[in-house]
Amino acid sequence: PSDDFQYTPMNSNSGEIRVLRLHPTVFRSDVMVTDLITINLGDPHCPNFGALSYDWCGPVFDHAIICNGKRLDINASLNACLKRRRSDWVEKPEFLWVDAICINQMEATELNQQLVSMDDIYRGALIVFIDSGDA
Repeated sequence: PSDDFQYTPMNSNSGEIRVLRLHPTVFRSDVMVTDLITINLGDPHCPNFGALSYDWCGPVFDHAIICNGKRLDINASLNACLKRRRSDWVEKPEFLWVDAICINQMEATELNQQLVSMDDIYRGALIVFIDSGDA
């Protein structure tokens, strides 16, 4: 068994998306522990989530988070962005949609279906965070 994160299939055609649950921590330097869960945008009982818009800054995945108990590599820009978001959430887990994590970038069918749904995802978010980096 691999220690690397593996995506589970979802039904994008029925309105399913994944959201990242960021667990609170005491210190900003703590390892980021997350869970990736599937929700349905059409379900009135789905949790509120924020959507994150940020600068990808290239495909070098040199940072890691823990997702569903497994290692998931992300780039430095996203790592810094998630740490900034996490510092605001110290009392309870929060849900966040981040395209680079919530969409399986290696699965072409899912990627295409989710790209078509991005308008619905951003409209379904309770809030949209725009992160311009450390500037």
